[in-house]
Amino acid sequence: MSEELPATVSGDPANDLECLISVATACGAKEDLAWVWQQFPEPDRAPGNASDPDTTNSFWVGLGKIVTAPTAVPEADRAIRILERVAGEKIRSVITLRMVQRHLEGVPAVLKRLADVLGSPVYLFMLSDVYRSMGDDGSDRKAIEEAIYKGTIVRSGITDPAALPGLIHQSDAYPHRPSIDVRVMDGSEEVVFSRVLKPNIPRPYLAEISDAVVEDMTLVHLPGGGVLVDGLSYRSAYGVKGRGLSISSEDRQVLHAPLEARSTQPSIPFATMLGKTHEHGHFIIEGLERLYAHAVANRPAKPPFLVTAPPRPSYRRALSALGLGGGDGDYAIAPSGRVMVETFHIGGIGTGLPSVHPEVTRHLHALGLAAAGVPRNREPRGRRLYLRRGDRLPRRIANEQQIMPMLEAAGYETVHLEELDFIDQIKLISEASEIVGVHGSAMINLIWARPGTRVGIFVPDAWKLWRSSHVEMLCGFLEAVGADASLILGRVANPKGNLTQELEFHQPLLVSPVGLRTWLKG
Repeated sequence: MSEELPATVSGDPANDLECLISVATACGAKEDLAWVWQQFPEPDRAPGNASDPDTTNSFWVGLGKIVTAPTAVPEADRAIRILERVAGEKIRSVITLRMVQRHLEGVPAVLKRLADVLGSPVYLFMLSDVYRSMGDDGSDRKAIEEAIYKGTIVRSGITDPAALPGLIHQSDAYPHRPSIDVRVMDGSEEVVFSRVLKPNIPRPYLAEISDAVVEDMTLVHLPGGGVLVDGLSYRSAYGVKGRGLSISSEDRQVLHAPLEARSTQPSIPFATMLGKTHEHGHFIIEGLERLYAHAVANRPAKPPFLVTAPPRPSYRRALSALGLGGGDGDYAIAPSGRVMVETFHIGGIGTGLPSVHPEVTRHLHALGLAAAGVPRNREPRGRRLYLRRGDRLPRRIANEQQIMPMLEAAGYETVHLEELDFIDQIKLISEASEIVGVHGSAMINLIWARPGTRVGIFVPDAWKLWRSSHVEMLCGFLEAVGADASLILGRVANPKGNLTQELEFHQPLLVSPVGLRTWLKG
């Protein structure tokens, strides 16, 4: 079991356990930390057990008692460091949950103490998010400036890809469109809703960078100073939270932990950027989409590909079908942290929430059909598909007993895309003439739809008030490939006033039967 143990502070798990028990006892947190004791190699020696079903709340209580322990409690700082090593992910997930649920009492004090003891930018940026959500901009700025003064975090300027010394190609700027017009089924009426778009369609580019330090697939630290974020994550335009980074596109600045000496970084000799291939939407948008830059630069992508995790077997088959290899040696794994790549090829993407580069999208559409062996001139086979989400997934249809009979009567097949091979997903979507489903990553597969395919996307009516850029991005993809997309409104099944808009947007959805009937009539 020793190879599975979490890293410890002293190198001796037994001593760390004794220290933590001693501090927890002095703080009255021993029973609250029942979950923690089970993470040590000898849980029978530890107090309490993990039978309490509400381990999240009890863990938060215990964490707060230790983190805010009076100075009279010996080794409290060491106990905090042990907790971070043993339960760091648990700490961050519990605090994140309290943030999204707006249960913020006591959270700033805990985060500030964690940041001070651990010197961790992650907790500093979480603290910054809490202050901003509380409307306390003064404390937010003060916390960041103090951390910069101490050297816990540093500023780097964002480098324009056009200024890269190793730039191979950069596409012309795509004309900005001020808005996107979306047909919406609002009850028995069909209306057109216009959404203003940010002018942020990136210019796809291809560059070769020497001695690049890649951080969490989100930043590329350049050897001459500065960082590259364009084309790394479409989320960068809207900020990256909870990852130890803070990106501000408006002032072209990034805050991050100090960069260690390049000689101390894990290093690989060569890699081509592919990205977060273990997540479905990211594999398509931030992985396959990069191949456009290689194509227009006439520089085929070469392995090994830098990825966060080995691609799923079905993704490998698609890459292999495109001539990009599918063996273990074709991937360089960088799951987290930083890695230096001596010669790094990176292709920028043409997606920036909520804007979409139509030429990039159409190229991606053609790539998918080629990988699946689908002739580009083949007509849809008239299939009607309902893309159903699993019962345990977010954004499921809460009134499906009303909706399913309507879809079945109209000749719709129920499909679970997650149960299909990636290539089979492409083939299925390309055969459909009508598709309905809930907004989300599964609907990104509609990028393989044929021109003229009718698409109905279930979204909550609050979409008209919120800035849910993923919906606009999806509509942009569908417009680019020539699909006929509409939004079918519903409402959140269990609205909760203490949830953020983003979290509530992913709650179970009550689809409007009237709106669906309006769409089905065409």
